[in-house]
Amino acid sequence: MKEKGYHETRLNDVAERAEIQGGSLYYYFKSMDGLVEEVLVQGMERTREHVVSALAELSEGSTPRQRLETAIDAQLAARGGASGIVPPKVGTFEQAPEAIQARLLPIRRSLGQLWEKLIRDAIAAREIRADFDPYALRLFIINALDRFPDWPERTRRPIEEMSVVTRELLLAAIAPPDVPRKRSA
Repeated sequence: MKEKGYHETRLNDVAERAEIQGGSLYYYFKSMDGLVEEVLVQGMERTREHVVSALAELSEGSTPRQRLETAIDAQLAARGGASGIVPPKVGTFEQAPEAIQARLLPIRRSLGQLWEKLIRDAIAAREIRADFDPYALRLFIINALDRFPDWPERTRRPIEEMSVVTRELLLAAIAPPDVPRKRSA
């Protein structure tokens, strides 16, 4: 799909790339749409589960900023494949038929609501600026993290390094002026 795009890719193309018989995929999926929907569902659900799991491992006394940092790390790891999840490219969702997008909307909303709560909690704790619209900030953060697999190869570093840079770029920029700009470890 990366080479041909969603609408030009066929199940036989996928089977050939996976080095399996074309008919094998037709046994499980009636069409390319069915395959894409399943890949999108699995990728989105696993990404959300990875973020939720990482947040659950934090101590009760963790600050909203620490929760945001953890969520950034977890979603970046999930999008970059470091968590064992190999998520679909964001563009695949955008190219999918409207009916598939509509069926996947509850999963996307669930992850978005999780991020919005993290952001609202950080605003309430004065750990990020209150003059940002939480919804717009949520969209910005999620899209920045989801686009990680699309970054040029020359910009790639180990996930741990990219997490530090990403946290610094995102969180330092939205911190209130009276909060020191600390580098995340």
